[in-house]
Amino acid sequence: MRLFSLINGWALRNDYADALVRLFTLFTIPVLATLLAALLILVPRAPGVRSRPRIACAALLSLLGCIGVAAAVNLFAARVLDCNILSPRPFVTHAVNTLLVEPNDNSFPSIEVMIAAALVVLLWAARPRLLGWLLPVAPALAAGRIYCGINYPVAVVAAFAMG
Repeated sequence: MRLFSLINGWALRNDYADALVRLFTLFTIPVLATLLAALLILVPRAPGVRSRPRIACAALLSLLGCIGVAAAVNLFAARVLDCNILSPRPFVTHAVNTLLVEPNDNSFPSIEVMIAAALVVLLWAARPRLLGWLLPVAPALAAGRIYCGINYPVAVVAAFAMG
């Protein structure tokens, strides 16, 4: 909780930083998905890179896996632990600096960070030279979600590892 309070405590101090983090948090996944689609459809395949159908199948399986993990956690919480919400969002249970408000569902795991981590790996498979640019994207999204008051650190770290 201290790490969350430290990172989220920086929110609402600088309007420009808040706007930048809010935009990054909202548009990272659509931009990564569009970049992956463009690399698979429009850009010629680089030598030594796996085939496009394999990467497209891996993308589909990764997306289904991320959704499956989130659904399994929700099902486990409902059936085994007998609670509707395993880990509520920080803004529901604590006084936080909230920049974005999402539905009051589970905070754990952060499906957005999970999908972003999977997309970064898929983009790396499609274009290995992009690794230097892509490597900080998923951790930055994870920090942005904590900064915005949407997820706890444990939720984004676990999602990053699962992604």
